[in-house]
Amino acid sequence: MDQNEKMELEMLRKSNVLWGKTLVACGDSFTEGDFTSWKDENGKSGRESPVIYDSERKTYKTYPWWIAERNNMKLKNLAKCGGTIALTRDYLESPDTVDKNFRCPFANELYLEIGDDPDYILIMYGLNDMYKCELGCIDDTTPETFYGAFNFIYRYLIEKYPRAKIGSLVCNAYLAPDFREAVRETAIKWGIPYLDLFEDTGISTTLSKKGLCDEAREIRNRQFFVSKTNGHPNLLAHELMSSCVEEFLRRI
Repeated sequence: MDQNEKMELEMLRKSNVLWGKTLVACGDSFTEGDFTSWKDENGKSGRESPVIYDSERKTYKTYPWWIAERNNMKLKNLAKCGGTIALTRDYLESPDTVDKNFRCPFANELYLEIGDDPDYILIMYGLNDMYKCELGCIDDTTPETFYGAFNFIYRYLIEKYPRAKIGSLVCNAYLAPDFREAVRETAIKWGIPYLDLFEDTGISTTLSKKGLCDEAREIRNRQFFVSKTNGHPNLLAHELMSSCVEEFLRRI
């Protein structure tokens, strides 16, 4: 690398608040990535396809990957397909027969894998919790409910990582209104900035948003679903979503 290139990199580092930082992404399949039933033009799928999987970073090219790539960031994607933030109802009802790690509840032990020096932590949960976990109330403090899991996690994060920028993502229309409100309420309670992917009219339309007419929803679903049988966001949806989330990260 010559002197001019070094100077350009130094300018990037100084002008870009995200440059070279560490990003930890926590969530479910909308963050880890679920590209089931999709194949590239060479017939490769899943982790065998370089189109959707980065073998060096060992992660699918979901929205946090795009952010990390554009900004030379270190990325740790802790999201798990089927993941919840709270302990599942099945485990709470029958702890002797169900592994407490079933569906990888983030507030159980997974949060301990964040590491020692994250600069940015992104959290998006709810799509599986609303089917598998109890909602609870704003005063709950344990991972046994959705509210309680967020309260538990936020307390831990702000105590453990006083210098980290923590952000919450409120999922789109697929998330039930009461669970969406729980994400917002707990974020406000703990002073955590949040980006509402359903309510915010100033961000790109990826998958379903508030107020979409049926025709717009049908067109967008066709454009952004992995396939007719897989309603998870495809590569294009993740790329577009990454711009909105990146702008959010720059503000927090």
